Amino acid sequence: MDYKIISLPIAESVGDLSQMTYVRNIGQGYTRNKYTRNNYIWYIDGPEKNIIVDTAGKAEALEKHNYPSKQINKPEEALEKVFLEPEDVDVVILTQAHFDHLQYAKKFPNAEFIIQEDELRTAKNPHPVFASIYEPIQPVLDEINFSVVEGNKEIVEGVSVMKSPGHTEGGQSVIVETEKGDAIITGLCVIDENFYPPEEVQQFLPVVPPAIHIDLKQAYDSMIEIKEKADIIVPLHEHKYTEIERIP
Repeated sequence: MDYKIISLPIAESVGDLSQMTYVRNIGQGYTRNKYTRNNYIWYIDGPEKNIIVDTAGKAEALEKHNYPSKQINKPEEALEKVFLEPEDVDVVILTQAHFDHLQYAKKFPNAEFIIQEDELRTAKNPHPVFASIYEPIQPVLDEINFSVVEGNKEIVEGVSVMKSPGHTEGGQSVIVETEKGDAIITGLCVIDENFYPPEEVQQFLPVVPPAIHIDLKQAYDSMIEIKEKADIIVPLHEHKYTEIERIP
């Protein structure tokens, strides 16, 4: 297939890098302990159906979680880049159900939402430790047209999901066939540095799991699987995709 992924930035926030890189980059002694993260809608250009990955979330909700944030676009504004309106979207593949990936779900009234079974179950009854991350989406969960999957599954020809737990119970990565091989939109909230850590870290770890996780070992194993299978890795919160709009 010759599909492409189009990044549609929705919100931007600033945080401590250690929030992304488990037990790394903590404190002012590090040369790079701040980072900019973005929330995106990812449009898959190529299939007959209009498919996006995630709906992103609101900057104001990120602010409540102590991330200085700004809104870049609303979904309907971002979709203008690919000549679509929210009503035109046929399928939304959810990498997870944290609010910054699902909060705009009601903007897509005609879409089928693909989610892992245990991710939906967790979203409806979250552990108290993670409840605040799911709280903003509670009012809409019963109004969404979910299609529940378990494990790996082809969604349409050239687009499939691969279960990638660890960051959440039922995180799923999205594999898109492109002219340069398989591009994988990660099912974990990570940036480039998680997959390509500095040399002094690589001697111990080929990848660094995200600091926010429900199972550290699962998150590590999921990242290793992604790194082994992907020709192109698209980390969910990597800032550079505000400028690199088309992958590949």
